[in-house]
Amino acid sequence: MRRRIGGPVELSLHTLLRGLPVGLISGIGGVLGSISGAWFQRSQSALALSNLVKLLPDATPGDRRARMRAMWRNHGRVVTEFSCLARLRTPSRIQIVGAAALPPPGQAVVIAASHTANWEALSVAVMMDGRSVASIYQPQADATRNAIALRRRRTLGWIGMSAKGNPLREALRHLTAGGAFVIYIDELRDDLVMAPTLGRALLLDGNIKLAARMARLAATPLVFADCERVASARFRVTFTPVPPSAGGIPGDVKTLDAMLETVVRARPEQWQMLRSLTF
Repeated sequence: MRRRIGGPVELSLHTLLRGLPVGLISGIGGVLGSISGAWFQRSQSALALSNLVKLLPDATPGDRRARMRAMWRNHGRVVTEFSCLARLRTPSRIQIVGAAALPPPGQAVVIAASHTANWEALSVAVMMDGRSVASIYQPQADATRNAIALRRRRTLGWIGMSAKGNPLREALRHLTAGGAFVIYIDELRDDLVMAPTLGRALLLDGNIKLAARMARLAATPLVFADCERVASARFRVTFTPVPPSAGGIPGDVKTLDAMLETVVRARPEQWQMLRSLTF
């Protein structure tokens, strides 16, 4: 969408949307995402359909096309929901499942998260009972969208650690202070989606290994988290404990990969990396 809208126009749209009802903001994003996918992102749509064939071999072609269109609607909603991110911070918008997997606020935890539904809502869910949340972020190529995202996250108290700095030392300090460190384990690196394996070779590298390593270094619980869009701008965020593996960090990575793959196969249309995955 950015290529067609332009930075100043997108910034103006973001400002105008902020005064609208949350559901309407999300709905506008869904429409814009549909238009973007149908007219301006045909190569990514083709890749998403190809991936859906592999992920859902028993689905009909019509079902796969419907899921591909749903993927673009979700993507558009994520973009516009930055305009109302603070207003998602309520139980009426975010249902939390498995809260007992998290230690009490003030105690450190490493959360291995997924880019599913609106993953920003996942971090909001962690903050809802008073936790201090920090995460490593990769600056977006789109300067306008990057500035909007950082501004909206920081208004919630989110602590961003640029991947271009020294984020590991900062993350350990944050954990030592009793904070929550959220790290997204399905990142895109050099055009490669690092996790889950989905039939590919398991990679003992990237954020998925870092999550396991950080939890062991800081002697903190490791928790897997995913976000599901259940309706418009309403979400279900699920936290699942990851018991330490007898196999050490490689065993933890294998467990996290299996958890992530289960989520991706269940709702591929809500997975941000569906249009980037290559086998």
